[in-house]
Amino acid sequence: MSKNPTSLAQERGESLPLALIALAIGTLLIAPLLARVSASLQVTTKVERTTHTQYASDAGVEYALWALAHDGSLRSALLDTLGTEQALALPQEVNATAAAVRVVAVEASERTHAGAPSKLPYAIFGNNTSRTNTVVMSGSGHRVIGAVHSNNQIRMTGTGHSVHGLATYAGDLSVVGTGHYFVPGRPGNPQPDSVRTFPLAWSIDDMAPGGALAQQAGDLYTVHEGKWSVSGAGVVVPPGLHYCLGDVHISGAGVTGHNVTIVARGSIDISGSGMHFTPFISGLTFFSDKASHTNVISISGSGSTGGTSYAPNGKISLTGSGGTIVGAFMGDVVAIGGSGATIQLADIDVPSPRDTCGMYDIESTADTTRTLVRATDCDAEGLQVISWSVDSAPAGE
Repeated sequence: MSKNPTSLAQERGESLPLALIALAIGTLLIAPLLARVSASLQVTTKVERTTHTQYASDAGVEYALWALAHDGSLRSALLDTLGTEQALALPQEVNATAAAVRVVAVEASERTHAGAPSKLPYAIFGNNTSRTNTVVMSGSGHRVIGAVHSNNQIRMTGTGHSVHGLATYAGDLSVVGTGHYFVPGRPGNPQPDSVRTFPLAWSIDDMAPGGALAQQAGDLYTVHEGKWSVSGAGVVVPPGLHYCLGDVHISGAGVTGHNVTIVARGSIDISGSGMHFTPFISGLTFFSDKASHTNVISISGSGSTGGTSYAPNGKISLTGSGGTIVGAFMGDVVAIGGSGATIQLADIDVPSPRDTCGMYDIESTADTTRTLVRATDCDAEGLQVISWSVDSAPAGE
């Protein structure tokens, strides 16, 4: 049955006010809803942006920590200029944000690496890399008891030489003559060794007047202005550090020098049997910094030097006839001549390595975020972070 027109009109008239009321209520509600949605989107965007800049700032710190751990030249530059900031450039932006990174060393200290001192292995060490005959044995019947290393050539001529210890070289091995042998075996099989640095080294400046070791010697420090000569049977060399501006000549049977280190700007010549020295400076008995292709330290006869004979710029000559010379001989070139000499390694400690470590401050700024970190590489475990904080970057940064 169909409704009459009057009823339909009446129903429509009753529905219209309800629709208008619903529309009015919706209009009143939609505005705050949209405002809330807009505010939420703004907050989300801000949080996202803050997170991105935080990541970028953290990435700057991580890059600086990596550089400190792996770049020795960076650490050295910072430690040499305490308090001076150095900027680091990241390889690329992070989250489309460039972090400005600065590092500064705020403190430096000396670090001794863990481990007991090792023993010097070399009876003979030749440092020259460009000349042949860096380590030479000529004549007959010489024995070396201890390791031998040459940064170029080991050359044997004559007859009956032997090396009782590991022999290594960075150039070549030349063996001419008969009766030569090596224990545990002939070196260079399968390949020669690489260039090495002196296992022990000293600076002449430390022993010159006013130098660190000269000051430590105190009353046991003596300066010899010109040529210094000591001769006679049973002569005793006074203890202490002797710094000589000229040549040094020591001769005679049974010469002794307990607690003695002799440093010369000229040459050092020692001859006689039965000498007996012990070093004043740990591990070092004779040191000449003279630069020459000829002998700068010459030792003939027998006995014990007690420590190292060191000639980084010149030649060490060892000669004898049937005697034993105890010590360690490290020079630019080392030559053994005469007949029947035994070169025996002395008991010499190689101190644990020492270097400089530091405390570093790192600042990484990305947009409005700044990360501040303090780290140190003086810890036995390596580079360690001491503190890490995040705040807002100051205005204008």
